[in-house]
Amino acid sequence: MSIARGPKAIARHLNSERFMGRYARTLRAIFEYNAERERDEADLDFLGRQLSSAFTHGATVTASAYSCTIEARGHSRGYAAKVYQGQVALEIDHMPMSVATAVTVAYESALTAAHGGEQPAEDLGPVASSTPAAAPEIGPEEVPSVTRAREPIEELTRQLADHLGGGWTTRTEPNPYYDGTRHTYLVHRDGRKIGIQSQHRGWVSNGHALPAERIRAWGIFPPTERRFGRDERPETTAAISRGAKAIARQLSGDRFMGNYARALQAVVHYNADQTARTMAMQAEGQRLADLLVHGASVKATAHDCEVRRWRQHRKYAANIICHGVHLELGYMPPSVAIAVTAAYEAALTGHLVQQEAGGPAQDRTARRRR
Repeated sequence: MSIARGPKAIARHLNSERFMGRYARTLRAIFEYNAERERDEADLDFLGRQLSSAFTHGATVTASAYSCTIEARGHSRGYAAKVYQGQVALEIDHMPMSVATAVTVAYESALTAAHGGEQPAEDLGPVASSTPAAAPEIGPEEVPSVTRAREPIEELTRQLADHLGGGWTTRTEPNPYYDGTRHTYLVHRDGRKIGIQSQHRGWVSNGHALPAERIRAWGIFPPTERRFGRDERPETTAAISRGAKAIARQLSGDRFMGNYARALQAVVHYNADQTARTMAMQAEGQRLADLLVHGASVKATAHDCEVRRWRQHRKYAANIICHGVHLELGYMPPSVAIAVTAAYEAALTGHLVQQEAGGPAQDRTARRRR
């Protein structure tokens, strides 16, 4: 715009619809947008205050126009909630089972009421089983349709079973790694199992192995997560020329059979303990799953248990570990979140009060014992 046009003409141009009208409409839209954001932030802050008011010691509320975060940590509490687009997601750590039970009951009842009663049952699909699969029973060796010549290692293993005494038998199984070869085992009725393998001197130019001069024997254990010590996996070798009687005497000695029997017993006890722990975890998880209207999938190990329900408007995920229950709840209306938060704080406060009331008595009992 030229200055030579003068103030009057310039003012008329600025006051025109092309400039002033567009500017006024844009400014009004900005004011409306900011006002709407302030209202949204105030609504989220109000909801955050409602959630935080349930806590005895209060909570930290951080609100913006799009989301609101509520955290209550300390005083044995690990609570975090996030409000976004009208829905609330909760994450609660280190809950005792009694508190997790109360929270689950409040969540299910409030959510069912918020959605107008019970929803039709849904297919959760196959529920993962936590029970360890039993070891497959290995029956007697199938007799092939074509008579197979007994290999020298199989004949030696049969002789070893005779010299080791009652309860020992032999078993041959196909080698899963090399077609056409077989594994030979000494098997006892009490569960012990020893692998027997021939050790060849080498190979000739036509690809055939030279006759074996030694055998290798090693103890076999059931599948386990137990860590083995340095000498808990016994293994030994012996010259075939010594004969079955001398090799059997070497296998039955404490250095091999004694170490193997002790390690096997430790593995069996460890597996039994792990199975008991897994079943206990399964029972704890099933208790929470039974509180949900349509149930949940439960997957347990000896160390933790996962309880999951993730369908439609429900997102329920609980992880039970030795330190307590970690719970994640999502897709909740604010009313459900408020009910769950109130139930959590009431149950946790009651648990802490009961724990403190029982503490001195336990201390006095401990002092009397000392």
